[in-house]
Amino acid sequence: MKNVHKKHITTSRSSKPAILVLTEIINELQQETEQNLIVAIGGPGGSGKSTFAEKLQTKLTEFLPSKTIELDNYRFPRSQRSPGQLGSKPDSNHIALLKEHLSLIRSGTSFNLPVYDKKTGKADETRQFTPESITIVEGELATNSELAELVDLTIFIDSDWKTQLNSRINRDITSSGQDKEKVIHTFLQSNLKDFQRFGAAGKYAADIHLFSDENYYMSIEAVSEEIYQFHKQLFKGYKEVILDGDVYTMTVTINEQNSADLELFVNQLAEMQKEGVERIIINDCPLASFFLPLSEKLELLTLAEEYFAGVIIYQLTNAPKDYVLNELNALQNHTIDAFTFDLEFFEKHLGVNMLRPFVMDLISNSNVPLFFFEEDFADFCTYFVKSDKMKIAPISKCRK
Repeated sequence: MKNVHKKHITTSRSSKPAILVLTEIINELQQETEQNLIVAIGGPGGSGKSTFAEKLQTKLTEFLPSKTIELDNYRFPRSQRSPGQLGSKPDSNHIALLKEHLSLIRSGTSFNLPVYDKKTGKADETRQFTPESITIVEGELATNSELAELVDLTIFIDSDWKTQLNSRINRDITSSGQDKEKVIHTFLQSNLKDFQRFGAAGKYAADIHLFSDENYYMSIEAVSEEIYQFHKQLFKGYKEVILDGDVYTMTVTINEQNSADLELFVNQLAEMQKEGVERIIINDCPLASFFLPLSEKLELLTLAEEYFAGVIIYQLTNAPKDYVLNELNALQNHTIDAFTFDLEFFEKHLGVNMLRPFVMDLISNSNVPLFFFEEDFADFCTYFVKSDKMKIAPISKCRK
């Protein structure tokens, strides 16, 4: 998995459409290499990957020969999978064969591409594929960490779950001949379970995040530091959201069933977005942090990822060390921008001598920066030497 620090982007009326920005980035990247370029487009099913890949290929072909490969073609036949096992699981796919073919694409060597029939679930045929200057590979597993070293640019497309469901209903009933009940079952298993487990980590590793609205209009949500710096001139009209700055705490209401009120939480996220809030912190609400199980905390985080386009910081729970490390490990499958913790609590319970190794343990087990609030920053510096590896920066907390 790449450890890329994202720069969140907000758009204005003068911003270039995402597809034009990406076309120019890809053309510039292709000019810098002597080999064929591979662009991966990943994301959950029904987020608009195939449609966007087709449009992107059309734009790219105006400059250089381009082709697209659907990764669905690398699925094992249904007869070779366990009953009910969908193609969204990595082990339902010929990953080794795909890696071999990506290497052949890079060198410009032709190969026999498998052809998967979505209606029959069979993969009995192949067709010859001859790489062009640019090849787009698109599918739920396109941003999988196993493929990262074989891909030049990774793009992750996300969307509201309702958009994903509507897409699946409209697409799968037509293309695969499935009934509505089967499509909904597939959505629940593939999008809400399998993808969160196997594919969501690809969002963090991707170079560029796009968000697809209900009309499938793609907007740039975030880009990696490297992409932003090397192609800064292409982001004219975009506004960079800086990580340092005021952070607003998300409150959580506990309902009569002793669970988080998700509807109120989503409404609060929408209000934050509407009012131009750029940074929020999850799990800083004392009642929710103490009362809710980790599964519900992660559910709130998933909603924040879905409904809030700005910076998301997660505060680790005030709990025993093993719980905290398990919680941090669970966060690696989510797209938070930084994590923090209550310095005073852990100093009190661990003691000064144990605090440093504890913090170093957290840093070594995380793929995102550790941030501290401004009021804690001076205290932190009395115990630690600030270094680039630790990526510590002061931030201020506000309450809405």
